[in-house]
Amino acid sequence: MVGDGVGEINWGDGMRGFLCFGWACLLVVCTCIWDLTELTDSSRLSPPVWATAPDWTAFFNGYSLFGEMFLRKVGHFIGFGVLQILFFYYWKRWSASVGAAVSLALLTELAQPLFSRGGRALDVVVDCAGTGAAVLVLLAVQAVRAGIANSKKRALP
Repeated sequence: MVGDGVGEINWGDGMRGFLCFGWACLLVVCTCIWDLTELTDSSRLSPPVWATAPDWTAFFNGYSLFGEMFLRKVGHFIGFGVLQILFFYYWKRWSASVGAAVSLALLTELAQPLFSRGGRALDVVVDCAGTGAAVLVLLAVQAVRAGIANSKKRALP
């Protein structure tokens, strides 16, 4: 533990830290590649292509949500929802976990043009929606746990 007891960061919890770091790295790797099948087929795996002149103009462009694109957005939503849950159980603070998840969402989209891909502001919105949904799930879990704990206290003679 580091700090004065208020807002401490638990650096000693290795497994939670490893999961947070590993999941965040996976999201960043997905930022650098074009096709997720490259991760499963080593014969197609190619190094990321670094753009010498990144195109930042497409950031505010929209897209259609049909077919494969819809599945990609579901992946964004779930990926950042899981990241939020991992960050919260690591840091145990809403501000740190939400701030880190939203920051990573923005950074991964802004980094995509550097790898000859098109980062989109709408993807940041989808990532943040996944983060927000995870926050709601975590709050519901906390409310249920608090209700169970209160009912056990009342049941004691």
